[in-house]
Amino acid sequence: MISTDTENLQIRTVTWTPKPGALFTLPETSAHLSRSITCTVRDPAFRGLAVTGYHASLEPKLATLSINCTAGAVHVTADRLHGSFDGMRLTYRQGNALIQAHSWDDLPASGIDLVTFHPSRTRRYDGRLVVTASLSDGTTEQATYTLCIFQDWTAGSLRLREEIHARCYPQE
Repeated sequence: MISTDTENLQIRTVTWTPKPGALFTLPETSAHLSRSITCTVRDPAFRGLAVTGYHASLEPKLATLSINCTAGAVHVTADRLHGSFDGMRLTYRQGNALIQAHSWDDLPASGIDLVTFHPSRTRRYDGRLVVTASLSDGTTEQATYTLCIFQDWTAGSLRLREEIHARCYPQE
């Protein structure tokens, strides 16, 4: 038999901060990113219900983002978003050889001439962050966030200028 007595029905209230949905939409030139996600639960039937920990999973993974779970929150951080897009290609001349590199870090420190720079053709990163809060009664609550990083090619252009300047004026 199903009870229709709604007067005594007590519903657990879950509040995510920030609200599930878009966590951020930022250009790749952004730096010092820091976002925290928390969950609070109010359950009239079980006073004292608390979040005991968090788990978070980001798909697809992104090397520039750090996801750290503590007992109090999930922390999404990045020193910089530059480098979020794979697929860049550099060609440089070393002696009489033309050599390709796929990151700035692959370039030798000196003794080369940059010949071509082809930035990644990827226009944006769309990630899905699923956060699970473990509760003191053994249950879990879950929220999903989207993370969007769009490429405007400014970071690659600035780095190219820096690399050329460093090679043309090594003493400055």
